[in-house]
Amino acid sequence: MKIRAAILKKTSSIKYILEIRKEMINSPYIFIKVNGEYIKALIDTGADVSLILKEKVYEHQVNQCAKIKFTGVGGISENSIGKAEIDCLIGNTQHSIEFHVVERYILQDFDALLGIDFLKRNEASFNFKNNILTCGNEDIKIKNDDFLVPSRHEVLRFVRVKGKIGENVLVPETKSDCLIVSNSVGTIDKTNRVPITILNTGASNVVCRVNALQVHRVTEEVIPEKPIDKIVIRDEPMNKEVFFFIPFQLPFMKS
Repeated sequence: MKIRAAILKKTSSIKYILEIRKEMINSPYIFIKVNGEYIKALIDTGADVSLILKEKVYEHQVNQCAKIKFTGVGGISENSIGKAEIDCLIGNTQHSIEFHVVERYILQDFDALLGIDFLKRNEASFNFKNNILTCGNEDIKIKNDDFLVPSRHEVLRFVRVKGKIGENVLVPETKSDCLIVSNSVGTIDKTNRVPITILNTGASNVVCRVNALQVHRVTEEVIPEKPIDKIVIRDEPMNKEVFFFIPFQLPFMKS
């Protein structure tokens, strides 16, 4: 019975973590520029502190004497690696943010987390109804369809488009700075998305704005059949053989 109870408890814990992970994926996020590259930051008004992955900060930026213990996904206690004060570009404004540095598994699909401490320090607020982050005098519209393309990478992404499910659309080739969107023809799926291929030739990560992509409907046209009036059969070969006579003379030989 103890073993059964332990298995049920573990199964329940895994299910709870998966539900939280699904909630995190569907939560609002924003791309912020940290140390010269764009990273994906989750906006979490229920988190007391802001977090960032250790891979996104320099070692000299981390104060390892300022470690904290906090509760992570599934109510599990976690320890930070240290604290880092970093200048970040959010929208068009530079902000100084105090992050606690953590391991990858804590943030899962995100590179950073902006908590209530960031909102209070920068007098910021988030409008969940309209998906707008207000920082000072700047309103930033959050578009969760935007995505990050790593430097010198080609990626396949499903982007949301306007149209009817099952409709065929064309995304024409588009070039913008170091981003190249390939010609793509696809069918709109049940989530109103189509697959596209994007290449980033630059040396740094780039945010791809989905609303900047052009989409055209593909229509089918039936060409009417026309009856053939007369069939002409040629009785001569297409390539006639031509013979040439080349005179040949034996060399003169003395007896």
